[in-house]
Amino acid sequence: MRHLLTVGLLMTLAFRMGAFADDLKGVLWMENFSSFGVGPASCFSKTAEIREEDGKTYLHAPSYTGIGTDYVGARQWHEYDLSFRFRFAEPRRRFLGIYIKWGGKQRGDVAFFRHGVSFREKALTLRCDTKETDTKEKYAQTFTYAEKGWPPFEADRWYSAEMKVRDTRLIVAVSDGDRTVTLADTDVPSGNGGLQFYLVTKMDITDLRVIEHE
Repeated sequence: MRHLLTVGLLMTLAFRMGAFADDLKGVLWMENFSSFGVGPASCFSKTAEIREEDGKTYLHAPSYTGIGTDYVGARQWHEYDLSFRFRFAEPRRRFLGIYIKWGGKQRGDVAFFRHGVSFREKALTLRCDTKETDTKEKYAQTFTYAEKGWPPFEADRWYSAEMKVRDTRLIVAVSDGDRTVTLADTDVPSGNGGLQFYLVTKMDITDLRVIEHE
């Protein structure tokens, strides 16, 4: 009987480990800040904190806070899916900026430094940092929420975002738990992933995950 119980426990453990492995399949990087412990998070900024709510941990940024490429380690990524959850304390002109690509002439025909996305109060904007005016203007785009049928972001409400970053294409979708809306589906310059987050105003973020695109 003891032998059968042991076998049963091992089979259950193997099943759970297999399910866990399937859940992590293709994951390049993930962070929910649970390993930090509640308290100051000075590695991100002098005022950042790790907080917990309803059993979930998150990074609280009371002021300008960055999650840099050196922390994420994303320079080698090319095509990937990025997802995360966020909320902010009050409407602001711009509250979250994300650089998703790093450029360079060796990585494509377009010479640029980096390409990024900004979540703003009324619109999602894209920018391409480069000295070439034509390239900068080509990839500088604005997608207003009203045109997509998406209401302005509310304060103190959790949202989910997903970005499908491809070699020359970007899709950005957001969800409030009740519905999902695609805010942007557009061309982007070719380049490798160079993920950086800039939490510009008082806000929270968690459940960051990057999955390799097959």
